[in-house]
Amino acid sequence: MPFSLEQLDFLSVHVGVAIPPAFIENKRLAEQFKKRSAEIAARSDEIKQRRYGAALEQLFKQATAAAGGKDFAAGLKLLDEIESGLAVPDAPPPEPKTAKPAEAPPMAKRDPTKDGAFVKLQTSRLQWDKTRDQVKAELASLEQVILDDVKQMNADPNEEFEFDLGELATKAKQLYTIMDKLDVRLLKKLDEALVAENELRNQKQKEAAAIVKEYQDILNSDPLVARIDNSGFMNTSIKQTFANVLNNLAKNL
Repeated sequence: MPFSLEQLDFLSVHVGVAIPPAFIENKRLAEQFKKRSAEIAARSDEIKQRRYGAALEQLFKQATAAAGGKDFAAGLKLLDEIESGLAVPDAPPPEPKTAKPAEAPPMAKRDPTKDGAFVKLQTSRLQWDKTRDQVKAELASLEQVILDDVKQMNADPNEEFEFDLGELATKAKQLYTIMDKLDVRLLKKLDEALVAENELRNQKQKEAAAIVKEYQDILNSDPLVARIDNSGFMNTSIKQTFANVLNNLAKNL
C-alpha cells in the first residue's frame, strides 16, 4: 500500500529517511487532487444545469486524465478552471417579450459569432496556461541535459577546457527568459474577460487579442527563441509549440 503524505513526512522528519522532496510534493498534490476532485464531483448536478455545463464536464474529464497520468499539477490547474467557471453566475434566461402585434419592433438577428464566447475564453486560457507549463518542462529538461553533458566533458581527461559548473548553472537560467517575455499577462487578461459582461467583456477580449499579437511579434524576433530548438543538446519544439497555440488563440479572440 502506498504511503500517505503524513507517513512520508514522519519517515523523513522523525526517522531521518532521505526521501526526494519532489516525490513528497507530488504526493501532496495527489492528495489535494483527490480531495478537490471529489468536491467538484459532488456538484455534478449543478454543473449539468449550467449554461456551459458541457464545457465544464469536459474540463473535469481532462483533469481526471491528467491525474491518471500522474500529472497532478496539471490536473489541479484544470480543477481551478472548473471552479472559476462555477464562480461565474449563469445569466438568467431572457424574459419573453409580449409587445402588441401592430407595435412589435423587428426582431434582432442572433449573432452566431457570439455563441459560446465564455467557453472560447475559458478554452483559450487553458491552452495558454498548459502551453507555458509544457514549455517550462522542456526548458528544464534542456537545462539538465546541458549540465549533464558539460559534467561529462569536464570529466574527460582528453578535453583541454573545463567549464566552471557553478557559473554554467547560473547562466543556464537565462533559458527561462523566454517565459518572462511570453508571460502570464494573457492569463490575467483572460481572467478579467471571463468575469466581465457585455461590452466590458468585449473590450477585455480585444486587449487579450492585442497581447497575443505582441507575443507573436516576440516569437518572430527574439534571438533566443530562434535558436532554442537547435541548441545541439536535445531536440525541442518550443518555438513551434508557441506558434501553434498563438495562431489558434488569435482565431478565437
